[in-house]
Amino acid sequence: MNVAVITPNRIQSRLLINQMIATNNHPTQVFFYTPDKKKIPIWIRALSSVKTLLRSFTVQGRINRVREKNEKRAIQEFDKFAVKRGIKTVLDASVDYQEIRNLSSAGFVNQMKQEAFDVVFVWGVPILKEELLNTANQYFINAHSSILPQYKGSKSEFWQCYHQAFDHAGITFHKVESGVDTGDILVQVKAKAGDCKTPELLRTKNHLRVIENIDRVFDLLKSGAPFKPQLRSNGKTYRMRDIELQHLKKVYLGLA
Repeated sequence: MNVAVITPNRIQSRLLINQMIATNNHPTQVFFYTPDKKKIPIWIRALSSVKTLLRSFTVQGRINRVREKNEKRAIQEFDKFAVKRGIKTVLDASVDYQEIRNLSSAGFVNQMKQEAFDVVFVWGVPILKEELLNTANQYFINAHSSILPQYKGSKSEFWQCYHQAFDHAGITFHKVESGVDTGDILVQVKAKAGDCKTPELLRTKNHLRVIENIDRVFDLLKSGAPFKPQLRSNGKTYRMRDIELQHLKKVYLGLA
């Protein structure tokens, strides 16, 4: 099977790729999504630094300190996993990879057409245009952090913690369509109760669950296993901009 992986260059992605290699699912090509960072004028950066200092003494500052502590604890789970599995956190030297700045560029779409990958696995990338999705011989597959059809979109773990809706916590491997997390479902794996202490830990545990199940996904794809149509739902599709201070206060400080 001719397989490509599109993902940011981050520790969980490197663990995923190294896991695939270790179990003879070596991807043909890896594309690291690395968008250009906008240059910010010095005066704006200076003003931002002052604002950050002032916020450190406010409710927002308290929230940021809790989040940072959570992040540090969660990131340790990746190192523990790597040691337990005997997988390196640095990318295997055998991997052929490219950095891609714009997933919608004509050059990248044309390259994908020429490569004609059977399956393209995407993880942690923005919404993809239909022109790119049409380049695969079979499917684009995504790993989404929730038990779809609930909690589509961004920051699903945060909203599950906010609503205490842990029955919808976990991961879903599904086909990618032009809609947001709407494609047919291949595999779903629910979260465990101990994963749900903070949004950061839940997200890390979900990422590890993706790595643990990636071989199962490709075994099912190779065997021609059927996809399950995704049920329609009136559940909300979340965006980053939906998170407001009142939501942060409840999740991180326990304030109504």
